[in-house]
Amino acid sequence: MIAGEPEEVDFGSMLLGAQVPIAVLLPVLAILAVTSEWTHRTALTTFALVPNRARVMLAKTVAMLVLALLAAAASIVAAAAGNVVAAGTGADQAHWGSAATVGRVVFFQVLMVLTGVGLGMLLLSAPQAIVVFFVAPTLLVVVASLVDVLAKPARWIDLTGTTTRLLGDPMDARAWGQVATSVTVWAVLPIVLARCGSTGATSNDASGRALAPVRRSRPGSRGPWPADW
Repeated sequence: MIAGEPEEVDFGSMLLGAQVPIAVLLPVLAILAVTSEWTHRTALTTFALVPNRARVMLAKTVAMLVLALLAAAASIVAAAAGNVVAAGTGADQAHWGSAATVGRVVFFQVLMVLTGVGLGMLLLSAPQAIVVFFVAPTLLVVVASLVDVLAKPARWIDLTGTTTRLLGDPMDARAWGQVATSVTVWAVLPIVLARCGSTGATSNDASGRALAPVRRSRPGSRGPWPADW
């Protein structure tokens, strides 16, 4: 911060620079939160207490969105403090940029969290969802660079390429359309597929055993238990 050129040390550059590590961490946390019941084999307990899976997933999604807002707010405060310090150590004055930069940062982190939630809900496996989140967009770019016919469509579904434009590049109608398309493919569609897959079916735990809606009392104990116990 102190060694940078005065024109490079401003609120916007410091704020945008802080988003990359946050964007790596938040989706992983979202995936872990959504898949925790299946990873730790506690789905039976969770959905016995709250049989409505949609309600559980909604609560986790809201919690992760709140975390994204808090992380974005913390980065904004840190960038503002750094900008003030930079102004007192060589820059002529503090450069604050525009409010649009702050809005883009918040929007970017919200999209990253929703993508993690969507992949977690669809795959129900933390390792698989994390691998897909980090590897699939990169693999898509590599394949598109080798196959000419895929180059143009890939620009619309490349999650990394479309969303990182929010962190500095000018945004026109085409760019916003590419963001909407890629987020639909990587976040909205997985959530819809996961929801459709759970509608009308009994929830399953990590072993695939149904959380049986038919319950009976276990001999010598109190309370209802799954029928297959």
